[in-house]
Amino acid sequence: MALRRDVPVLRLPVGSSSHQIVNVYGFTAEEIGMPLVEIAGLGCQLNLTIEKAEKLAEGVMVAVRRARGEAAPTPLDEFMKRRGGA
Repeated sequence: MALRRDVPVLRLPVGSSSHQIVNVYGFTAEEIGMPLVEIAGLGCQLNLTIEKAEKLAEGVMVAVRRARGEAAPTPLDEFMKRRGGA
């Protein structure tokens, strides 16, 4: 499980209630030395819109990079990607 001192790479509201949120974490489990991605808050089946599913997938990929020890993308990286410069 992710240590709660970790900040989630994504907090995605998935329902009409404020407590229905999915958190995505990327970390290395110290006990086993293995990179892991945790998706917390999926206590039930969800039907996501295309936009929310894409955002969840993006968050999972950021968590994968963080778990591998790679740098997470910055707002500048995102800006350059949109402009076609990176």
